[in-house]
Amino acid sequence: MSEQTLRHQGLDLLRLLSVVMVIGIHTAGGFFIEDSTLSERCQAAPWYVLSVGAVPLFVMLSGAFMLSPERPIGSWTNFYKHRVGRKILLPLLVWSVGYYLWHCVKEQAWLSFQWYHLWYLVMLAGLYVVTPMLRWLCERIEHSCNPTYGGHRGLLLLTLGSYLVALAVDIYYRSYGVQQICLLWWVQYLPYYLAGSLMARTASRLPSRGWLLTLFIGSMLLHSALLIWVPYQLLGRVGVNFLPLVVIKVVSLFALCYRWRPMARPLLSVATLYPYVMGVYLVHLAVLQVVFKLFELFLPTLSAYPVVSVPLRVLLIALISLGVTALIRKVPRLRELV
Repeated sequence: MSEQTLRHQGLDLLRLLSVVMVIGIHTAGGFFIEDSTLSERCQAAPWYVLSVGAVPLFVMLSGAFMLSPERPIGSWTNFYKHRVGRKILLPLLVWSVGYYLWHCVKEQAWLSFQWYHLWYLVMLAGLYVVTPMLRWLCERIEHSCNPTYGGHRGLLLLTLGSYLVALAVDIYYRSYGVQQICLLWWVQYLPYYLAGSLMARTASRLPSRGWLLTLFIGSMLLHSALLIWVPYQLLGRVGVNFLPLVVIKVVSLFALCYRWRPMARPLLSVATLYPYVMGVYLVHLAVLQVVFKLFELFLPTLSAYPVVSVPLRVLLIALISLGVTALIRKVPRLRELV
């Protein structure tokens, strides 16, 4: 079965939405980790709450496809060479060097190396490395006759157990200020990887759209209230991607999109842009810094009103990043880098 046959337009649209959410995080998130007024936090909160959970959504999308028994991955050698080497490690190497040199030129000094937003590729590479083993484990559990630890119940227990481990690890690192080992970043996002696969396998058992929509909206409203009224120093004791409210939001949104089969021609046309998502993700940080600088120079008054400036910046960054990605993909030798 070809990859195109396995496409799910609802999830392709979610993939596009997720990369816009990433831009939203990097645009609105500063109001909650820096000194800002109550008015600024209130204006930025809706946009930030709409955006958080983008990385977990990306991971769930990967899990739904990569752990699907209907999707052949071929031999382990070809899988690691093509999927891990060419699709992840090559872009990671090139873009890491490019961003590092660019920031050194901007600061006119040699800086200590940082992953910036490219840490996601490091984490994803780790998940892909263990994917063949995870596929084997999930299939063994799903076909097990054990009434407690087999079937979909067993996969659910595995997913919940991995989330508790991820939550405990995150709290430990943040409480003691321990620097995480980058090669183990994938461990904390394993529950989302498994959750994407589990929800794809149990699509017929998902709650109704009404319940899912209620969970989605309710979790965002509660999270907005927490962001506005709870000090960041207290709320930041748990990583935002592991907060229960964010978990509920991400899972309900993924389920809504999985149950959704868009039929409108404009939406189907937009869904065909899914190959550009990785490129938009890779280039958006550079575009973001340029757009932010232009706002500071030419629209300083508008920048003081996040309720307007945040969505406008997000839209501009997304469209420019899409255009840059399209240009890069026109060069055959550069296509693999985006």
